[in-house]
Amino acid sequence: MQNKKIKVKMLVSIILVVILIVLIILLFIVMKEEKNKFTITNEENKKESLNIPDGFYYVGGTINTGVIISDNEEDYNKGQDYNTSISLKGNQYVWIPVDNPIAQSTDELNNMVKNKKYPIALKDGENYKGILYNLTLNSKDEPFSIYTGEEENKSDEDNCNREPAVLTIKTYGDSDDLIENSTGNLYQDSFNKMVKSVIKNKGFYVSRYEIGNLHGDKFVSKALQNDISNLSWIDGYKGIKNMYNSDLVSSEMIWGCQWDAIMTWLYSKDEVKNSYFTENTNEVCNHTGSILSTASNDKYSQKNIFDLIGNVAEFTQEAEYSSIRIARGGSFDYESEINTNNMLIREKNGIVYPYSNIGFRSILIF
Repeated sequence: MQNKKIKVKMLVSIILVVILIVLIILLFIVMKEEKNKFTITNEENKKESLNIPDGFYYVGGTINTGVIISDNEEDYNKGQDYNTSISLKGNQYVWIPVDNPIAQSTDELNNMVKNKKYPIALKDGENYKGILYNLTLNSKDEPFSIYTGEEENKSDEDNCNREPAVLTIKTYGDSDDLIENSTGNLYQDSFNKMVKSVIKNKGFYVSRYEIGNLHGDKFVSKALQNDISNLSWIDGYKGIKNMYNSDLVSSEMIWGCQWDAIMTWLYSKDEVKNSYFTENTNEVCNHTGSILSTASNDKYSQKNIFDLIGNVAEFTQEAEYSSIRIARGGSFDYESEINTNNMLIREKNGIVYPYSNIGFRSILIF
């Protein structure tokens, strides 16, 4: 009888210890999530909160004007004015809110778009597929429509515009180390991870600038960078992944659906729509015919993101055909009179060659 009582006490003690450990773990998780939450006061004197990745610090801005973060603590709370921005020390990123990140079915997707809600992905079994958009200027009804490519390619899954996608032509396509990983498809795994991050955080961070120091030791997202082109898609893809690669924060080349998420967000702001989404954007971007440094002009910023139009076009992970990746935004040698929709222009390029007018933009996953 005595032994039985001892065993019961031991069992109870073990259960209590297990419960205590679980509670400590849960408390740690809650504290960790709270640590990443940051609260700011917006223009209407209302409180706004958003998540900031580990190792990053609030610099300035609101959700409406564009929240800026930096990976250098010395930049904390420095503000968003132009002269301050070009003197900041860390890599900077800007918050893009995504209120409706996914659609569960094609019917739901069509209804969401009809109601001017633009998810970035469609649930596809255990995976996600990217949703791309096209803009019709001056449309009063549905300015953005789902985009799957040019008319002759729309119904061909191997040729249409899509993501995630493996480029299968060996000479001009993806190298084996990019195609395969432990589960068989690096792009699909990366895309799923990105979408889950957007769902959890209700948005994502995009590099404030076109990526610089492309031929140096490590890429940067900083103002006044000149080394921003002449690197192949493959080398840019690898270099961006090397910017941040921890369990808490990682970096990726921007996906096409994220580029479109930036577009749909900016379009919802009248002050941006009236300057960026017009037939003449030469006053708000570099269309001078020559490449300039990042953030060379304070007029080239919208919601604290510089050079989305012009300067260098920016490679994305969007694919077309079996050997093409898409670059967005147009470059310094595009004129608005020729391309009336620079924000959503899609350039078709191979991934093994460097281009003098194409660079990169990155996003954070956390």
